Amino acid sequence: MSANVDLVRSIYAAWERGDWSSAERAHAEIEYVLVDGPAPFSRKGLAGLAEGWREFLSAWDGFRVENVERRELDSERVLMLDLLSGRGATSALELGQMPAKGASLFHIHDGKVARLATYWDREHTFADLGRDPAPHPAWVEGTPQTRQKPAYEARRTAHRGLPLSRRTLTSRGSAASVPR
Repeated sequence: MSANVDLVRSIYAAWERGDWSSAERAHAEIEYVLVDGPAPFSRKGLAGLAEGWREFLSAWDGFRVENVERRELDSERVLMLDLLSGRGATSALELGQMPAKGASLFHIHDGKVARLATYWDREHTFADLGRDPAPHPAWVEGTPQTRQKPAYEARRTAHRGLPLSRRTLTSRGSAASVPR
């Protein structure tokens, strides 16, 4: 694993605990962009980063992020695919009631995060990158970085031992065998 991936993983370890306070891994001139979502914005510098986080987090009760996949795109960029949860502080809307699959794109320079772009909709991330959203090879069984697949992924790929071509979904959403 590269130093850049280790750096981003350490940031996520704090975020997944609900600790959003540290800026020690941020470059002094960091650019922080909330690309899409309810209130997109862009901030520069450490003060702008702190202001952006305060503004964003104040709109949520119990906001949480969970990383489900990481992709090292090149020597300077790490993409993290996330599941987001929380409740709107004013609306009381649960993130589960709207798209909650986000992404964060970290640009790293000299061991510090120089740019952080956060996306509410990971399809926008892939479109901006001009990349295919297909699962990373690390999700293939037997590779060193294999993570546990989400339950829906495991059900989708192998239910009752039937390959996808021999299954269909019933009206209740469960898989059933397709006659030959």
